[in-house]
Amino acid sequence: MTEERAWLLAAQRAWPGWRGLAAVAGGGHAGCQGYELLSFGADGRRTAAERLPADHPAAAAAAAERVFGVDAAAWRPAYAVLGADPLPWAEIAARTDPARLERERRACLQDAYDGLFDEVAGRVGEARAALILPMVRAASSRDELRAVIGDDAGPVWDAWWRYPDIDPDEKAVLADIDACGWHGRWVRDDDTGPQFSYSIGFHHTLGAPEVIVVGMRSEIAHSLLWEAYRRARRGETVAPGRFYDNFLDGHPVTFVEVSDDARREYLGFAHWYYKTDFPALQLVWPSATDGRWPWDSESLACLQPLLGPVPSAVGSPPRPGP
Repeated sequence: MTEERAWLLAAQRAWPGWRGLAAVAGGGHAGCQGYELLSFGADGRRTAAERLPADHPAAAAAAAERVFGVDAAAWRPAYAVLGADPLPWAEIAARTDPARLERERRACLQDAYDGLFDEVAGRVGEARAALILPMVRAASSRDELRAVIGDDAGPVWDAWWRYPDIDPDEKAVLADIDACGWHGRWVRDDDTGPQFSYSIGFHHTLGAPEVIVVGMRSEIAHSLLWEAYRRARRGETVAPGRFYDNFLDGHPVTFVEVSDDARREYLGFAHWYYKTDFPALQLVWPSATDGRWPWDSESLACLQPLLGPVPSAVGSPPRPGP
């Protein structure tokens, strides 16, 4: 497990210490991967961290107010590369001095974005680069970025692609969709649930629903997603409540429509790509030992939780003839 890196962006007083908005990323990863609301005690040590549903600083401040009731008007710009050392409020207040604020901002952005910050700042200035760089990560196309930052979008987008270690996950999604029509995303199992794999790009490339497979080994799930893509490319439509052969050797599969809540919870990178709602189906597989399905097997339901309602038409698949 890589150690998380965090860069403070803004701060405000909160008894008995203070709160901060921070950009965060995995230890070996350059560029912001998300945002957190951090709490610090009177001694300046971190006491809590809450992930924010946001992809740029303004959205993070709005999410902190919406989700946690934090006063958005009270944020003050404050920059620091966060580590193990305590940061009492007196130190944060000192960092808001305009001259020091500019130096600390530059240091944070160079640490987070490496040479990309210098390249973008050389074109648009450091203050504008600080605003633009999070927007580059949030965008999923050059045109989308242009709608946000204007004529600088083309050179900034090209510069972003020249740094493969910055936002590699986002670049992998875009590159795979451009080359293959879709990208496969695997999320390992943890304390919150089983592993799962899902597609990004089916809807963009073919107008078909994205597909998610829960509880299946990644290599098998990826082959199932490829089969779903090939069928959609041939013009075949899959629908909830019907059984389909030739996805999984010797066993039929069926589909469940993914609920809105489950789509937001499970298909996070697809939401980053589309920026709006999109259709999604869960490919549901039976037990290899007894052919039972999650709706009639408690153990299989734990391994493969359903992400939407069981279609009323689903029963048992037709048995093969003699």
